[in-house]
Amino acid sequence: MSLLATPAAHAAGQVRAGAAVVDGTYRVGNSAGQYASTRDEGYGDVDPHAQQVKNKASYGVQSRESVRALVVRGADGRYVALVSDDHYIPQDALWRRTAQLLAADTHGLINESNLTMAVTHNHSSPSYSSFDWGVWTFQDVFDFRFFDYYAHQNAAAVEKALAHMHNVRVSATASHFDAFQKNPMGSTWTDDGSPGGFPRPHTDHDLSVVFFQNIDSPKHPKPLATLVNIGQHPEDLEGYDLISGEYPAEAERFIDRTVGGVSILTQNATGTSEVEEDRWHPVHKREIFNHQQYNQMEWGARQLGSAVIDARSGGGRRSA
Repeated sequence: MSLLATPAAHAAGQVRAGAAVVDGTYRVGNSAGQYASTRDEGYGDVDPHAQQVKNKASYGVQSRESVRALVVRGADGRYVALVSDDHYIPQDALWRRTAQLLAADTHGLINESNLTMAVTHNHSSPSYSSFDWGVWTFQDVFDFRFFDYYAHQNAAAVEKALAHMHNVRVSATASHFDAFQKNPMGSTWTDDGSPGGFPRPHTDHDLSVVFFQNIDSPKHPKPLATLVNIGQHPEDLEGYDLISGEYPAEAERFIDRTVGGVSILTQNATGTSEVEEDRWHPVHKREIFNHQQYNQMEWGARQLGSAVIDARSGGGRRSA
């Protein structure tokens, strides 16, 4: 990745970072993502705002969504920015529009070359930023209003983080976490009788956590950001037509309130890690999360949040 160099006055070898969160809860009335009810011709009154096409309208918010950003200036004086949404997929045109706004507002400091856009892969939130009809079958059609709203919220979060940079100490840990994961393919047998597929526990169980501490006052460090990476579909919910940040939003809430600063959850091997269905854990440790609604969703989020908090306090198996 090609990153922009900063003026020589800032290239002092000290890593600096800023983190920010802004609200990202879109309008009630849009459909609540993949697991929204399918719209039928007899549903409700005509929507004059055309806020949904394939799915029924949402009627409320179960948990608010957010846009979270992290900006890092390396020891070499170069910048990199990460912004994360509670969306289904990271859509290319939205990333490009966000980078365009940032390039204009930051005089090129943040642009396409050093901006990464991530998502939590949430299945229970409005998602209208894709031009791909294949995505529409899972979510709903493109809506420019949604696209424009999120491009500006993404840019606002990054700019807020950039405006509040601090000297930081960075540390990281990787530990094992499998509380509510399973491999969705499962094991099977091929036509010639040889084993096929994957056993349920065979997925990526690495929980990677990167910690940023504000050390403007070295003797009194403060939490700044917690960057979390794990592969896990947010598919604990189904129906109800309520907008939700799903388990990522709940886990971030637990982490932020306990640790402080801004936590940001990103996904890794999501394609081979879906929600546990009481299939493979030892019998006395089995739990079911797949489409088991809000109570179990929050319990899964609590377990993930606790694992991150434990890792931050030194409980992870491997650290650097």
